Amino acid sequence: RIPASAKANTAEGLETAWKMLETAVAAPKPQSRIDALAALGTLGGFPRTETMLESAAKDADRDVRIAAIVAIGFTHDHNLIPLLRQTLDDPAPDVSFAAAAAMFASISSRESPVG
Repeated sequence: RIPASAKANTAEGLETAWKMLETAVAAPKPQSRIDALAALGTLGGFPRTETMLESAAKDADRDVRIAAIVAIGFTHDHNLIPLLRQTLDDPAPDVSFAAAAAMFASISSRESPVG
């Protein structure tokens, strides 16, 4: 059995980690936002991840938008496919290309047999 105090510490630690990611995704420096997005790409399936990725996909900085799209691709989160469809129309061609690649990866993962 896990003591209640250990459970509370774990929950507190998780909340601290989420707050750190939220802070980094909103940081003034684009590279800080990009680094946070790389971490978020490993956390698919969490509503907080989806919210932060959705916001970052609309960032003013092209490189941040690309990082958000790449992170979305890594999550294989099918809830974000509509967002990927929207970003196909991004004015920056490399963002559109990243969105197409991420959509392909997400759709392919849906069709792949689990093994």
